[in-house]
Amino acid sequence: ALIMEKTQEYRQLQKEATDNAMQRLDDINQRFANNERVRLKMEDSVINQMDAIVDAANKFISELAEDFKRLNMNTDSLMRMGMENINRYLEPMTKSLQVESNLNYQDLKQLEDGSVIDADTVEV
Repeated sequence: ALIMEKTQEYRQLQKEATDNAMQRLDDINQRFANNERVRLKMEDSVINQMDAIVDAANKFISELAEDFKRLNMNTDSLMRMGMENINRYLEPMTKSLQVESNLNYQDLKQLEDGSVIDADTVEV
């Protein structure tokens, strides 16, 4: 939710900057219509600012993609650690019941993916 909120804020800022740049180009064209050299120089300045906005947007998207990768890695790590803890806590009970505990991370991933697990083939 926070990522989506910040992304929306960033998009709004980017839109405002783009609208502002377009307005500045219109103003430059009106103000310096008779002075082409100054007009071109001013337009180049605005275009350079727009290029900077595009570069910043590309960096933002790249950083956001990296953040999602790290988030997924952290989630996978937490699930793996959770499965290890579950197995460690269930181990004394399974030994006393003389059954084999065979829960692993792959089983959890299959459940997460919506795959059907046949109850007869999974050992608990």
